[in-house]
Order: sequence, then structure tokens, then C-alpha cells
Amino acid sequence: MDEKKRYRFTKNQIKQASEISIYDYVKAHDFGKIINDSGNYVKLSYMNHDSIVIDKKKNYFIHNANSYDKNAKGNLINFIQYINKNEIGFQEAVHQALLFGKTNSKNQTVVIEDEQKDFFEYDYKQAKHNWTLERYLTRERKINPDIVKYLLKENYIMQDVRNNIIFNWTQDGKPPTKDNPIIGATQQLTEKVDSDNPNKYIKMNSEKYHGFNISIGEKTNKIYAFEASIDLLSYWTIHKNELNNCRLISLEGVKDGTLFKMLADDYTKEPRNLTVYLSVDNDKAGHLFLDNHIQSVGKSHSIEYKQNIPDYNAINSDQYQEIINVAEQFKLPKELMLAFWQYDRPFINDKEKLTKVYQGDIPQDIKIFSELYKENRENKNEVFKSLELSSRQIDRINEWQNTFKAHNHTLKDNILKDWNDVLKSEVSIKKKSP
Repeated sequence: MDEKKRYRFTKNQIKQASEISIYDYVKAHDFGKIINDSGNYVKLSYMNHDSIVIDKKKNYFIHNANSYDKNAKGNLINFIQYINKNEIGFQEAVHQALLFGKTNSKNQTVVIEDEQKDFFEYDYKQAKHNWTLERYLTRERKINPDIVKYLLKENYIMQDVRNNIIFNWTQDGKPPTKDNPIIGATQQLTEKVDSDNPNKYIKMNSEKYHGFNISIGEKTNKIYAFEASIDLLSYWTIHKNELNNCRLISLEGVKDGTLFKMLADDYTKEPRNLTVYLSVDNDKAGHLFLDNHIQSVGKSHSIEYKQNIPDYNAINSDQYQEIINVAEQFKLPKELMLAFWQYDRPFINDKEKLTKVYQGDIPQDIKIFSELYKENRENKNEVFKSLELSSRQIDRINEWQNTFKAHNHTLKDNILKDWNDVLKSEVSIKKKSP
């Protein structure tokens, strides 16, 4: 029976369902693992994702890594659809929420509203030495030793008594001082943890919409935005002799609010021409973040946004040849097929299909694209329209097509995901060189 015929709810019932506690629903159904449950914010690890955050006060959740996905943020109705991989509809989700609310009405969490901002307490205890910190950053992560020494000297980082690294946040990226206090912190674990657990934590009550950041030089005309502090330091290591008059910021994930708030604070203090390099990871979350921001803001006022994703124009050597085979089979322009593959690759979750593009079958998106293109050879925009691609996604496919036509792409055995991967790769290549 059709879902809409089974359930019909009034506006008041939908409102009631949306107000039922997400936090209580998670605890009652034992979804994943709650890894941080203090204050109003709860961090949930679910299906190997540790970036699901529940705001108990606002009764709101967001999956930061996939925040552009359908139902990846919102109220309990959205949450129920999201954890069911959007395989159930709105009405069914309302039904499940109301059913839970009815059977658990006596145990609903009540969060007392507090208009005052919770106090940020910096209570880390500093270790007597920095051996673990230095070994982890320089040996395991390959960060330049001189950069590590500078960060320690200026109190940007420290080692706590549990041998973790503390990244200290300041408002403007200058070193912490009495007049420029620490407003937040990220704790980076130096020991390996289970895949279900995160390897870093943001200190409770850290400045909202902020992250670890460093200003280099007297002025700032360029801003580089990264997902994590380690990526930031990796990029600095690679470009140590080139970076000047810039600011490196960690978004502590792929967080829209953090990017816009930090940019707004910087630009409002001193309006000027700024170039923002979006240096996020080469994966689904990074590409969605890139599309959303470059499409939504582009060049706004005096701020210009540019992509700075590692291996952005690189393609796996085997996949390159297999895509050529697909193009020949369907009699399609190879540059266009390669461009569509570059767009589609981060969104394919099936690792086997990523390893072998064409082994008797091809990814469904590629097949659909091929068949649509055969019907609209004279107007590829109609194909894009049929696939419901945004204008920015279409622009990106066209850009990659031009890249392949001009032979500006790179063939590689392995596509690197983040800037620390790039740094480790470069160090490894140097060691192998005679």
C-alpha cells in the first residue's frame, strides 16, 4: 500500500513529531556510540562516522561530513530518514517519531534554556617535555621540525600530561598572549584509536564557528581553509618558503558556519581584496563543500574563492585507460567521459567500482550519462539537466573537459586525499631519490 495512503498527519502532529528529542531517540534505539555527552552538545559515532553532532538545547542534529546530503541535518523527522539512508519517506518518519514519543513520553529530556554563553575553561595540564608531540608531528606526520619548534615557542601548541597535542585557538591567528587569549582548543590524540572512535576532540565551550588558525606575515591577503590542523601544518611544510601575508585556518571539519564566520570577522576588521583557497579533502564531503561555496558566493565583493584540493586534476592511470575504453564502446568524446568520471568519482561509495571502472559493467551514473548523451549529442546541457546537476557541477565538468583537452591532467597510481597524504608522498619520493 502506498505510504501516503497509510499515514496522513495534521500540521500539529508533524510539529509535535519534529519537537521530540533526537537525543532520547538515539539513546533508546542504541544507534552507534555516543562518544561525547556533556553539556548541550552530543557527539555520535555511527557507521564509522564521528562527525554527527546533536544540539540538545535546540533539538537539532547535523552530520558535518555530509551536511549537504538529503536530511543530513534538522529535527527528528530528518534524523529518522537519514539513518535509514532516505529509504523511508516523510510520512513514515513522522509515524515512527510519534510512535516513539507516545511510548517514551515520561522519559523525554528537558533542556533548560540558558541565554548566557558557557564559560570556556582551559584546564589542560602541560607535560614536562614535548617528546611525544615532536615525534608524532615530525616523524609520523612529517611536519617540518622548524615549524614545530616555532609553534611550541609561541604557544600555538603544547603536549598535555596524557601525551596528546593541544592546538590553541586565538581570534586572529596571532600567538596567544594575555591580550590575545586562547578562545578554544583541539585535542589531537597521538596514539592509534579504534576506527569507531575519533582521534581528535574540540574542547567544550570553545568559541563557536572558529578553529585553529595561524597568521603568517604582517598583512593578510590570502586565506587557506583546511579541514584539520594537521592538513594546515602539512601545507605550510610543503610551501614553507612561499607562504607570506596569509592566514591558515582549520575549519575543524567541513563546516560552513566556521568558514563564513572567520571570513566575516577578518574582512569586517579590515575590508580589502581577499583570495580564499578552499583546501579541503579530495573526497565526497570536500567536493560538495567546494561546489556549494564556489557556486553560492563565487567572487563576492572583494573576496574571491578558489579550489585548492590535492590531486584535483589527477586521475588513476588504470581508470584513465578504462574510461577511454568506455568512450570508444559508446562512441562518445573521451574528454567528456573523463570529465564526468572526475566529477562522479568522489560520490561512488563502492570501492570495487572505484578500483575497476570497467569490468563487464560500469558505474550506473556513467552508464546513464552515456545513454543520455547518445540521445542528445548536440546539446550536452540537456544531459546535465536530465541528471539534475547544479550550475556549479556543470561548470566543474566543463572545466575538467578543458583540462583533459589541454592535457593538463596528471596520471597517478594513487589519488591522494588530503594535504598530509601529499606531504608524506613527497617525503617518501625524496628518500627514494639518489
